[in-house]
Amino acid sequence: MTVSKPRALFVDNRQSTLQNWKEILELSGFAVHVYYVQTRDWVEECRRLAQRVRPHVAVLDLRLEEDYRPSDVSGMRLLEWMKSASPATGVVIYSAYLDAALDQQIAHLGAEFFNKGGASSKLLEMVHRLASKASAATRSNPIGWPNAWDQARIAERLLETVQADDVQTHNICEDLVHQLFPDAPHLVVQHLEGAVGVEPEPVSIGRSVVGYVQRDNLPVKKIVKIATSERVRQEKENYQSYIRDQVVGIYHTQLENSTLFWDLGASIYSLLAEEEQRLQSFLRFFQSTEDVAQIWQPIYWFFKNAWKYHYANAVSGEHSMYEEYSRCFKLMRKWPVLIFSH
Repeated sequence: MTVSKPRALFVDNRQSTLQNWKEILELSGFAVHVYYVQTRDWVEECRRLAQRVRPHVAVLDLRLEEDYRPSDVSGMRLLEWMKSASPATGVVIYSAYLDAALDQQIAHLGAEFFNKGGASSKLLEMVHRLASKASAATRSNPIGWPNAWDQARIAERLLETVQADDVQTHNICEDLVHQLFPDAPHLVVQHLEGAVGVEPEPVSIGRSVVGYVQRDNLPVKKIVKIATSERVRQEKENYQSYIRDQVVGIYHTQLENSTLFWDLGASIYSLLAEEEQRLQSFLRFFQSTEDVAQIWQPIYWFFKNAWKYHYANAVSGEHSMYEEYSRCFKLMRKWPVLIFSH
């Protein structure tokens, strides 16, 4: 496993400040990236740097363009973008020009603020605390990870454009699991039932990875799903709109938490059943029987009972179910021959 460090990004318009903090943070165990604001294109350049290095923590000066212009709050624009692009990244706005209104706005965006007149040790303490929430490298006990799971390959597979030598992705799956359970001393990731091979069992047409997470040796395991941030964000929205409080019965997954960290994200689901009552997945059930009547029963129950709320006001459409599923899940793009060949 690649030895990793929490990554910090420092953005300022003074080189001396950047150099000083780079040395301080590196001595404190961080992999440090700095951006010196000096050109008109600094916003896009800084964004590209952040997307490339995927920082766990970012420290942004408030006035990045003109130190003595009161209306310059350019650091706030960068903060808004960063918390939108990667909510799990801890962000600090530091400045000598903070006031109560700015402090409130910064807190509302999910970031923290630090006055430049404060002790450097306090800012360093703040950076460490934020890193401890976002980076698995800060854990006292490493996350137990299946030996056959290659995190860099998982990231490469999910993102498609990522190269295997992109070191920021080598431990990104551990970061995601840690972000979901930042206060759990012991975490172990395990294969799903029946999952074998050199990679985790893929679901959702190969664009997500699923496994179990066991926390602090507790008997009940959670289900973790890792996918692109776009998919995790959309899945959460769909859950809130169509699943929560709308599905009949107790045997369905509950979305407990999710995290978005740059281009990847993860969700934690629980199954409302005891460990010894865990239900067989439909995939396993389907593989174990050829009796059409048996296969039909859970499908019928699902649409007639569990999903009935959504079909109460259903209307006939002009497209077939195949076409609707293809439109929703982009199946034609992924399986163009299989979907409409029958």
